[in-house]
This record gives sequence, structure tokens and C-alpha cells, in this order.
Amino acid sequence: MSGSEPCPTTCRPEAASPHCCRRGGFDASQAADGDVCTYWAAASGKTTARLKIDPPAPVTFSLLSIREPIELGERSTVYHVEVKQNGTWNQAPKDKSGNQIKGTVIGQRQLWQRNQTSAEAVAVVIDAARGVPAIAEFSAY
Repeated sequence: MSGSEPCPTTCRPEAASPHCCRRGGFDASQAADGDVCTYWAAASGKTTARLKIDPPAPVTFSLLSIREPIELGERSTVYHVEVKQNGTWNQAPKDKSGNQIKGTVIGQRQLWQRNQTSAEAVAVVIDAARGVPAIAEFSAY
């Protein structure tokens, strides 16, 4: 999934609304559909959330990509990634440099390199946000 195409130019920040540059609903599949103009959103009024991508078979990857729907602003203020391997969730997986995959702002895009690994599922956990958490892309390559 590339998801690299920008949103249409008609979707200007000053004109942004929950429907600007959005196609479809807010369910989890919207974050993994390869279209940065769709997004997953947590329940209304929430400032914490967990988005899990649960493929039908384990995936092998060495890069994680996370994007917020930037036309709505940077919402995430604290987040971390979890990886499910052999039936167990690792709540503190490491990047290629040995640092835990966690951060503050996701914004336009956060890329995390890992040593190649396989996982049954991957989750991004928004521990705190300015408003309802929303993710436009959550992909493993």
C-alpha cells in the first residue's frame, strides 16, 4: 500500500472539516487502504485509542509508516506501537537502532525502521491526543 498521493488541492487547511478530503467511514480499514484521503477515527469525545491491523496471515516487514490526516491538524501527543508475535503482544518493540517505537507527534508521517520481522498483528496506541485521534495510514512494509 503506497498511500503516497496527496489529498486534492481543494482540501485546504483553512477549509478543513471532518468531511474534507475524506471518502468512506472512520473504521480501521480506512487506515490500511492505501488512500491518505481516508482515515480511521476513534469514538467521538475520546483522546486515547488503539488501532490494530490484524491481517489474515502473519506479515514480514522492516518499515512501519504512520500518518495522521494532516488536514485535520496534528492530534497525537503521545503514542507507541505494539507488535503481536507468537500470540503475545510486545508493548515496547524496538526500532533498528534499539529504541522503543514511540513518540509524540505523528503529523504528516512517521517512519520507523526495524530489523526484518514477522508479526501476526500490529497496533498503534494513541496514549494522548488533542482531540479525537485519527490515522490516515498505518502500514507495514
